[in-house]
Amino acid sequence: MFYGLTQKEDTYFADKVAKAIFLAPCIYSGTGFMDLETYLEVYPVFRDKGVNVIQDSNWESSLKEICSGDTPEVCDYAGEF
Repeated sequence: MFYGLTQKEDTYFADKVAKAIFLAPCIYSGTGFMDLETYLEVYPVFRDKGVNVIQDSNWESSLKEICSGDTPEVCDYAGEF
């Protein structure tokens, strides 16, 4: 979408898209506050493992995947949930 809007805004998207909302990558923890330092440590691992929601119905398999890597700090953090 980013590329299309920059290259074909007038020729294609002008009559098809009135507005676009782009959201930053995020992860929903449902537990409240996560400071920036923790986020910068945890989010890349979760993203690489395909984890977008903490404690969803797939959390047990997600936790195994997170803990299978070489980041024990992130595994410990995830295990607190």
